[in-house]
Amino acid sequence: MRNVLATCSLFFTLCPLSLAAQEIVSVIPSIVTVGTTVTVSGGPFAPDVRIVVGEREVVPSRPGEQQMVFVVPPLESGEYALMLKSDGQVSPSPFSLRVVEAEPRIAAVSPGNIDECSSANERRVTVLGEAFSPSAQLLLDGAAIPVENIGETEINFIAPPLDGGLHHVQVVNPGDRKSLAFALFVNSLPEIHSVELGPDAVTHYELTIRGKNFLFNSTLVVDGISINPVLVAGGTQVFMVPAVQPGNDTVRYIDCNTMVYTRHPVSRQAKRVSMQIVNPDGQPSPLFHLTIP
Repeated sequence: MRNVLATCSLFFTLCPLSLAAQEIVSVIPSIVTVGTTVTVSGGPFAPDVRIVVGEREVVPSRPGEQQMVFVVPPLESGEYALMLKSDGQVSPSPFSLRVVEAEPRIAAVSPGNIDECSSANERRVTVLGEAFSPSAQLLLDGAAIPVENIGETEINFIAPPLDGGLHHVQVVNPGDRKSLAFALFVNSLPEIHSVELGPDAVTHYELTIRGKNFLFNSTLVVDGISINPVLVAGGTQVFMVPAVQPGNDTVRYIDCNTMVYTRHPVSRQAKRVSMQIVNPDGQPSPLFHLTIP
């Protein structure tokens, strides 16, 4: 008899084991998310042993006499009894698994830099990461905003008009499991892209200034002389009216990409001049050089 027991101890796969003898002594970890690898220790475990989580039967990936490993199957959040099944019999154990929503993680926000003056299409942003729940919320500076679609690894949204500076994007899964905040930068620096010659009269002519991030009260600086925007009759915007305009030059704000500069040249001889847009917060555009009368 002693020889038989010794043989079973060394070669347990050759000897039938009662389910009651297959004891679980530890389950690590016991708080898990779907896809987590769990190690069950105890034994001796039979070769045909299965793990039963709630009502789901799972085949261990690395079964051994005293330890086995399995991957948590797709389950809703909640507490699940952990049991063993062998030879058609199921035996409960004092252990359980608590399945929780995975913590979302943001890996990237693309684009990470958008202009303050931009169209809705230019403000379309993609959040890339992992463990995004279908019912997750997207927070922008702590407030929930609408999204276009949510996938497990991607969320698409159109950013609302935002002031220049640093903003924060965060994903929140059910159960208030939040990702770390990720930065979204809004660029408010003005920039002149081009200057086009417009209508030309005897005493003056117009230049159309195109660029980005112009504000209704931005200042045009020409060769170091500031020209403030003026009121346009019948317009919907209200502009400051300067007491004195050097040379009677004026500038009209059309939109955040366009301003019209009316220039009264002293001479029609062309010369090289510099232009710059300065926003009310003091942010200047890079100098733009051109040759005009």
